[in-house]
Amino acid sequence: MRLSEVNRMIRADQTPAQVIEAAATRGIDFELNRSTLRRLDQWGFTEEQIEQLRRISAGEDPGDAEMEGDPAEGEAGEREAGDYAVGYRDGDGTHDAEKRRIERAIEAAHLGYERIELSRVTLYCERRRARGLAELLAATERAVIDRFPASIANAIDPRSAHIVVIDGESEWARWLAAFQDSYEQDGITYPPTPEGDFKTRMANSPGYTTGIVSAVRGDLMSSEEQLQRSVTYHLGHLMMTGASRPDGFLQRPAHDTLVTGFGNLTETIAMGSPSVMVYSYSERDLDGDESWDQRVRGRFSDGKITGVTDVWTFSTDTMEPGQYAEAWSIVSLLCQAPEKFAEAVLLVQQEEASMPEAVRTAYELDDARLLQGWRQWAGR
Repeated sequence: MRLSEVNRMIRADQTPAQVIEAAATRGIDFELNRSTLRRLDQWGFTEEQIEQLRRISAGEDPGDAEMEGDPAEGEAGEREAGDYAVGYRDGDGTHDAEKRRIERAIEAAHLGYERIELSRVTLYCERRRARGLAELLAATERAVIDRFPASIANAIDPRSAHIVVIDGESEWARWLAAFQDSYEQDGITYPPTPEGDFKTRMANSPGYTTGIVSAVRGDLMSSEEQLQRSVTYHLGHLMMTGASRPDGFLQRPAHDTLVTGFGNLTETIAMGSPSVMVYSYSERDLDGDESWDQRVRGRFSDGKITGVTDVWTFSTDTMEPGQYAEAWSIVSLLCQAPEKFAEAVLLVQQEEASMPEAVRTAYELDDARLLQGWRQWAGR
């Protein structure tokens, strides 16, 4: 039994005791490492039940402790109101520390912005923008949460997922300095790159995302709609970063196709179509008038899409408009089966499989059949 199967059983309302009963017959095919133990705890497994899994892993008799009933209903399985049985993987201390860093930066930059805590993300912006953006984000959150399993819907916590909309050049400069300083106070640094240090790289940028924080220059957006598209995109970007990243709060996953594709899917849920391409710190022409559907159909017609594995190797450092469209298209296709998509993401998050391998396992499709389905989806 793989960990993804345990996740699927819990999502199907089976109890930890029922999972152990099945595992006792089949054995388990996952390590009981720190990340796994934290996930089992979130799913309601008691210490005694985890010990049973250890015995099963060692090929021993697990015993019969708590093999009947639902321990999640007992004292060991109780959770505070508003907590989620599946999803959040970081402890309260980690989330609260992240919130303190952002609050500290907001205060130090003297921005005086409204703070609106939504279900999955906290928004900071000028008062004149607050109501409209908050209502849009709240509606988008609900749509995504209703559509996807808990392992994705609960991937971020408002204490550690932040969208900051900043208006004004001087405000942006103050924010960059305060943001970097706030993190460095806790020993978290952003090392210089060939393009310069953090503040130099970001000074002329319309925004950035760290996977935990997305900062957007609202005053540089050409319209209110463009800003709305940006913030809804970043909601999805933050959510999928949280759902797919391996253990380690500040690690950035190497899954740019997955993250950008899901961000654009979230934008599409909110706005009806995709448009956002994430910020570049080198020269790239990301303009274009074609719809993204047209781009993908054209890439199939031109022979630029010949398989389903290369798409997962794209990097936001070099992605062109057609590649952003490919990422959005294949993620949108896979999300037609949300449960299978969540299973594939979990396999990637647990580092049990690459994205192509995870898709083959979760969807039970070989690459040729998936390519055929993708071509039909793109030409619909």
